[in-house]
This record gives sequence, structure tokens and C-alpha cells, in this order.
Amino acid sequence: MSRENVELARAMYAELNDTYKRGDDLHRAFETGDYAEFRDEIERTLHDDVVLCTPAGSPFPEGGTGEWRGREEFVRFLLSQTEAFAEMYIEPEEFIDAADKVVIPLRFGGRARHSGLEVDFPVAHVVTVDQGRIRRLDIYMNRADALQAVGLG
Repeated sequence: MSRENVELARAMYAELNDTYKRGDDLHRAFETGDYAEFRDEIERTLHDDVVLCTPAGSPFPEGGTGEWRGREEFVRFLLSQTEAFAEMYIEPEEFIDAADKVVIPLRFGGRARHSGLEVDFPVAHVVTVDQGRIRRLDIYMNRADALQAVGLG
């Protein structure tokens, strides 16, 4: 099943990056709370009780460190990034098979909405897959921490 998990993660990040390229649409969805145009993809990809966790000291919006539970909060976290970025991207460097998890070292960045500064930094995601959908997404500030978290470091 792990090859399927890697392919699911690869498809999810391709879709996410395509969605981020629609920055104005995402920002409008964040401001209005109406993300109906993204709902089919969300329901196909994420479990109802999906969990997203960010690490201490992370540069992410909504207070940085935290835990978001359920599809609504997961999407709210992703959309909140559009408040900080006028343009953004997420570039996976590789997809590392770890049984029911996939480790994804990546580059995250874009142009800051309010300052216009270009931002680019490495992070690593650990995606837990259950029955063909994402059950959990843990964000780490570096690849080594993510690999250690899944027992590969």
C-alpha cells in the first residue's frame, strides 16, 4: 500500500500547488469563508477528522504553533496562508515512503502580501494516509526532524 500512499501524496501536492497559483480565488475564499469550489477535492482527499499540526516556532499564520482538527479547520489553516501571501508555492523535493506515512521535504514560499518581500524556506511534511485519504499532516521545520518522527532518522 505504501506506493499508493506516495502517489496519493504526489497528486495532493500537485493539486495544492495548482490551487495556490489561484491566489486571488483562495484569498477570496478565505475572506468569505466560501470554498465550495474546492469542496470535491477536499472530500476526496481528506478524512472528516483529519488533523494538521504545526511545530513550535513555525512561521505559519494563525499563531504558528497549533493543531487544526477536521476538514473545516484544515482548510481554514491552508486558506489563512493567503492572508500572508499574495503569491505562494509549495515545491516538494521528494516523496519518501514510510509505510502508512510519506515524508515530503519541500520548499515553501512566495511574495508576502503586505511587504512585497519574496520568502522561501525549507520545511518537511509527514502525511499519514489511511484508506486512501489523508488522516494527518504534521509539519516539521526540517527534513531531519521529519525523518526522525517516522523512525527513519
